[in-house]
Amino acid sequence: MKRRPISSRLPKLRAAAFAPLTLLLSMPLAYAAQNLGLTNGTFDVEIHPWEKIGNVLVVPEQGNCGATKCLHLNIEKLPLHTATSEPKLVAPGQFIAASALMKRDAVVGQEDVSLGIVFYDSNDAPIAAATRWSHLTGPVNTWLSVKVSGVAPEGTKSARVVVRGQSAGVVNAYVDNVVMSKIILEDRGHQVFVGRVSAAAIDNESDTLYVAANGNPAKFFTYKVSDGSVQKRHTLPNDEIWSVVVGGDRAAYFGTASGRLYRFDNSKNDAPELIRDFGKTSETSRTNRTIWSLTAGPGNCIYGGLAPAGDESNGFKYCAAAQELTLLTLPTKKDGKAAGFHVRSLAVDPGDNHNASAVYWGMGNPARLYKSALDANGLTDFLTINAAHDYAYYTDFVKDRVFARLTGTTPTRTVVLNRAGTSVSDPVADINSVGISALSPSCSAAVFPSPCQNTVFYTKDLGAGKGTHLSSYRLDANGETALAIQMSPPATFGYAPPSAPTKLVSVLRDPVDGFGKIVRFNLSDLYAANNKAVRETTNFAPPETASGIRTLEVYKGKTYSSGFVNGAIGIGDTEGTNPPVLVKEYLQAEGMAVLGERLYIGGYPGAVIKSFKLTDTGLLEPASPADTTLGSVHGQNRPFAMLAVPKRNNNEADRLVIATVPKKDEQGALAVYSVGELSPWNVLKGRFPGQSILALTRIDDVVYGGTSVWRDIDNPKSDGAAQLFRFSPFGEIAPVDVPITGAVFNGAAWTKKAITALLTVNRQIWILAEDMVLIYDHDKKQFVNTLRTPEQFSYAEWKVSWNAGSMVQSNGYVYFSASDTKLTNVYRVNISKPDSIELVRKGGSGMMKVDAKGNIYFVNEEKVMKYNMALP
Repeated sequence: MKRRPISSRLPKLRAAAFAPLTLLLSMPLAYAAQNLGLTNGTFDVEIHPWEKIGNVLVVPEQGNCGATKCLHLNIEKLPLHTATSEPKLVAPGQFIAASALMKRDAVVGQEDVSLGIVFYDSNDAPIAAATRWSHLTGPVNTWLSVKVSGVAPEGTKSARVVVRGQSAGVVNAYVDNVVMSKIILEDRGHQVFVGRVSAAAIDNESDTLYVAANGNPAKFFTYKVSDGSVQKRHTLPNDEIWSVVVGGDRAAYFGTASGRLYRFDNSKNDAPELIRDFGKTSETSRTNRTIWSLTAGPGNCIYGGLAPAGDESNGFKYCAAAQELTLLTLPTKKDGKAAGFHVRSLAVDPGDNHNASAVYWGMGNPARLYKSALDANGLTDFLTINAAHDYAYYTDFVKDRVFARLTGTTPTRTVVLNRAGTSVSDPVADINSVGISALSPSCSAAVFPSPCQNTVFYTKDLGAGKGTHLSSYRLDANGETALAIQMSPPATFGYAPPSAPTKLVSVLRDPVDGFGKIVRFNLSDLYAANNKAVRETTNFAPPETASGIRTLEVYKGKTYSSGFVNGAIGIGDTEGTNPPVLVKEYLQAEGMAVLGERLYIGGYPGAVIKSFKLTDTGLLEPASPADTTLGSVHGQNRPFAMLAVPKRNNNEADRLVIATVPKKDEQGALAVYSVGELSPWNVLKGRFPGQSILALTRIDDVVYGGTSVWRDIDNPKSDGAAQLFRFSPFGEIAPVDVPITGAVFNGAAWTKKAITALLTVNRQIWILAEDMVLIYDHDKKQFVNTLRTPEQFSYAEWKVSWNAGSMVQSNGYVYFSASDTKLTNVYRVNISKPDSIELVRKGGSGMMKVDAKGNIYFVNEEKVMKYNMALP
């Protein structure tokens, strides 16, 4: 059967590649920036070993230096006044930083006083292109910290710190406490571990259950169905298993996201056998050929559906007896031209004396259903489908009927067709099991017409607050039988015992309290509408894997990570080696914020708001009751940005500002939640038609927000461009547009589709919009700078833009993560002179956060990484 959809997943963040300013992952781990031990960085023994040029001297303990000596630069219109430290050995790729206390008595220009790092090759020649400078800014006659950093390029042998003065006027500058350090990249490890059933299949004949669990690594376990005992365990690093089926040869086959097809015979094999790697195009390159679906066919053959190869749709057939795999070309078209589609599902009609064998191919996007011979010849458009549907996501053939589940509208519809493609009944709404069961077995029924060999089973979502119920469809009556039996969605069905089945077996998709569930009902109890069927449950230990991390928050020495799709919340330490503590939570947190010593999450689906009181040790007490107002009343789905606004006095409430991605055909909302108030919600929806709101930041009593032209995945992007606005969170929500225009744009029209992050820096609002950083001066009410990333890119062709970037400030730089549409990278801008954007890390760099010390944390798939940035 096919794995459940996880449409909330974003493009995977793969292993980092090296960029010119890339941090090497092989650096030794540590818990703080490593001090390289400059000699006389406090200038207590005159200037030696510093080398000076120009008017540079050490001055004694007096008014300008305080209680200690310091360095004095008397800058008097000479080209350069410098003091250069002794060299320190460094290796290529190491991230080197320097910090110093500086002050000046006048401001003439931007670069009056600077701190730099210069790298040298083996001949002691400076590598000019790698030199980095930061400049003293801020008020005069005030000691301020200046920090600079850079990555040693290829050929580096050493590095030195340089203090520099240059000015068109007269400036007296003072420098003290110069430190040179090596910044360490630390792998804080996996944070969220969850037992899961991503895909499953039952071999009734051998009493074997096959379970796949995705994560890092993906795992593939086998169990005895009768008692739930585990038999064999296997891992599959750096891949995901999307489909599992038991073939006629009694072996299990599974297909992966990378396009690999495996075979595993539990009675014979010690490890899965690779049959074909569809994604491999050469020894060094790959392409996307995900195996979305597998099903068994006649002749001990299995059939599969693939991601397209350009404008070509493909399936395949593998026959175990001949060990032969055949790639099947499906000549699909769109608007009269060849077009490739994802084969998300398929079903095989084995045929009979009067009907030829056939394959039904469920595709998308948009949804379509084709029929062909077993060799893919004679492909016909079997069902005309409204283009509003995304996929024929599940397709099953049972007895003489085709069941095709169409996604992309609410409710989902499963159409029931005969072999000619004619509808035989009303569609079945809201089936949420992974496919449907096989046809019920033969039996001696007391009623006629007999439900035996005429019934299939599935579960249905009955709507908010009503849960999921087991239900069935009678093929002889062409309609549903409502079984009022509560049961969560299964990943697969089977029948037991093998010789003369009397029970329906369901393997539930979601573990309960850490245990997988095998649920059995007597078939005789299910052949009539009732709610009295006796349930038998067998527990099993599901494969436990690390979840990809969707959202990250850092607070008081703890990291809080929410996993994708029922991934729970992992609480990790920012230092030390203690393993993460797991808090079970069925919602996927799209947003997180700490307010009033409570951790708030904005849960998907349904824009559910929950909060957890933080204990003194940073753990979480049980969650408060879920607040579903944003979803149930205002049509929202993803509380994407959450901004804490603490109360200004005791007469006010703490406020949480929330920006959202809406449900299909709804509008994004801006909400203020006042903690503890009788009527806590203040919600504005529709102010930005056709758009979501992805980013928030605050300065004084004003909140700035940024929008995106994308909404729900089922809505096309809207016309126009992203918008910037501001409003006060302390009254009625009344956003004021901030027009994105001005002299810095040189007359260019604003066309960016998404503002993905906002950050307040020194009375300015920094704005990340796709490949562009804008700087808006809050006090002057104008844009003062625009920058582009080294690799320019656009989100214009994306279907969604939820993997919003993030921005943090640390050690004199703004660091930000942004996807270049292929990889999510880390970039930075020097705050003291924001004239360019540097690429810091290529790939493997998701959401970023910073702690009170300036250490940076970011998500790399299932892991939290930490730049130990803390400098004096």
